[in-house]
Amino acid sequence: MAYPTSLDSFTTVVDNVTNVMATHVNEKNTPISTLQAKVGIDNSGVTTSIDYFLKNAGGTFKTHIHNGTDAAKVALANLSDTNVSSISDQQILRYDLATGKWKNYTLTLTFSNLSDVTISNPALREGIYYDTGDSKWKNGYANAVYAA
Repeated sequence: MAYPTSLDSFTTVVDNVTNVMATHVNEKNTPISTLQAKVGIDNSGVTTSIDYFLKNAGGTFKTHIHNGTDAAKVALANLSDTNVSSISDQQILRYDLATGKWKNYTLTLTFSNLSDVTISNPALREGIYYDTGDSKWKNGYANAVYAA
């Protein structure tokens, strides 16, 4: 049974109008049977069926299976748009527009690295508050904040 190369068209049957004839039912048998043969039954042994292909992905259908045993092929360093070197804990990937590559980067976050934070003479038990006057986060004691 050959798989069709074009879509079939079927006769539309209308209840209480069309006399249903065997041909109406039979014209659907061939495409349905062909489709079932192509898809295959569960755990199909037919190497050309889609079921067999999805479960085996080998044999007639040569393809690649990501089964986790070939880690070297999927390693980050093997991707063409990365430049990873001297890796260490707690690094992130950061895109470098100049090179068009993702690079490993050690991100250091401190208040001094932020453009909207001004910390002056930090002291024990001070908090951080937002000063709408100059649009900056600042340090200070709670009572000093509310008094401002």
